[in-house]
Amino acid sequence: MGLLNTILGRTKPVQSDLDALFGLPSASITLQSAAGMSCSGHAGVCFKPPSGQGFEEMQAEVVKLLEMGGAGGLRKAEDSYGYHWLVVEDPDIEALVTQIHMVNSSLSDSGWGPQLLCSVFGIADLPSSESGTELGRGSGTDAGTELGSGFGAEPDSGSGTDADSGVGIGTGTDPGTDPGTDPGAMPEPTAGPGHVLPSAGYLVYLFKRGTFYPFVPSGHEQRNTQQELRLKSLVADDLAVEPDLDRWFPLWDLPVG
Repeated sequence: MGLLNTILGRTKPVQSDLDALFGLPSASITLQSAAGMSCSGHAGVCFKPPSGQGFEEMQAEVVKLLEMGGAGGLRKAEDSYGYHWLVVEDPDIEALVTQIHMVNSSLSDSGWGPQLLCSVFGIADLPSSESGTELGRGSGTDAGTELGSGFGAEPDSGSGTDADSGVGIGTGTDPGTDPGTDPGAMPEPTAGPGHVLPSAGYLVYLFKRGTFYPFVPSGHEQRNTQQELRLKSLVADDLAVEPDLDRWFPLWDLPVG
């Protein structure tokens, strides 16, 4: 069968390794020590809702399990593209990962794996960052800035196509301004690790690929590709990074804080 699939050009989908999610606490420590960043305490699971009551009942059961487990800030959301999200808020990165793992595994074990698209974890600059930059404030540094400059470098616009899921995919535009120079563009954090912070970027886990990629929005349908590549180099030892850059899909209208 394997030879036949090769001859016919068929490929088996990569089986998602949900245990890869447990590399995120280590990645958060790496981000904190190397770049003055940390997981923000925000995360969410994105899925395509099927028709029928069976999925609604399963989703309600998952929400009930999360609430029984003490999940904080739990809410359901729908983006403008029609995709549904279960969004969780928890300052404890290990608890946050456990809750997101439970959502994915519960839906997958119940036969709804094909509906799962991705999981998203927010990352933020820490206010006491040794990098010398604060969240949401442009530093005007160039591409040669060493790792640890936070999210303040000048953003590049980007585009993406979604061969897998179509989640919030769009084409980047360039209004000719640097969103990082707008002090009102992003609230500044007032706490350090162990607190929920505003997310300035994200680590995206592709369920069907079993891999992660960074996504750093920088304005209306704009992304900062320089910082995404820097984040990739930072977390590469802790997470399975998606090697195909074409699959680094932009997730516009993201309901994860």
